[in-house]
Amino acid sequence: MVVVEADGALVFLDVLEGSLRSGRPLSDGEVERIFSTGFMSFMVDAYSSMIGLTRADVASFLRNLGEENPVSVDPVKSMFEDGFRSCYDVERIAELRSNVEKILGIDFEGAERMALSCLPPETVIECTVYLTVDAFNPGMVWEGGMGRSILSPVRDGGDLSHLAHEFHHLGFGYWVSKSPALERAFRGEKTHDSVAARLVLHLIMEGMANHFCTPSMVRPGPWRSPRVNEKITRYTRRKSGGCLAR
Repeated sequence: MVVVEADGALVFLDVLEGSLRSGRPLSDGEVERIFSTGFMSFMVDAYSSMIGLTRADVASFLRNLGEENPVSVDPVKSMFEDGFRSCYDVERIAELRSNVEKILGIDFEGAERMALSCLPPETVIECTVYLTVDAFNPGMVWEGGMGRSILSPVRDGGDLSHLAHEFHHLGFGYWVSKSPALERAFRGEKTHDSVAARLVLHLIMEGMANHFCTPSMVRPGPWRSPRVNEKITRYTRRKSGGCLAR
């Protein structure tokens, strides 16, 4: 079952628009209101674990939206700050509200069915899709949830294949959870053995999702840079020749 949660993103836009129209920075209460949303809890939980982005980091970004210079000097964290700052404009907020409506019109159940068609029978996908404000990753899964950033435009066809890719990850995780040994390796304490197991599991997970749902992501094409096209072609040639050596 898939549930799409857009209320948090709309609260974020409402708070920013109120700040802009009244000509004042976000109050502490407004910052806390944003932190109370599902999407922000999802993002902080995910990225604090993955890259060390803390609640304090995000709070400093939100309190600094109207200032001339950003506060972050970290090249990764600054991507999140730049994303929030890009929203601090009345016209941009109107565009983002339109993005929310377009995303809500996507056939998420169709994307789920596409993923399930490439997974074993009896796979269960239980997922809340949070509409996020994420300049770092337009789509990602974390602990059974999914983030879909409103900063990314909706492609023709509603991104079904890319959403199916993310749902496939959740279906893969469902079966991993059925094996206590794999579950410990995938999510438990990091040891040398578990890191090796996680690497293999992630390679399999990403490889299957790309192969079945988004094959264009691992194929050359005119939409890619010459450097990336050359690298993909080289890897494909090595695979076809049965040799992975340089």
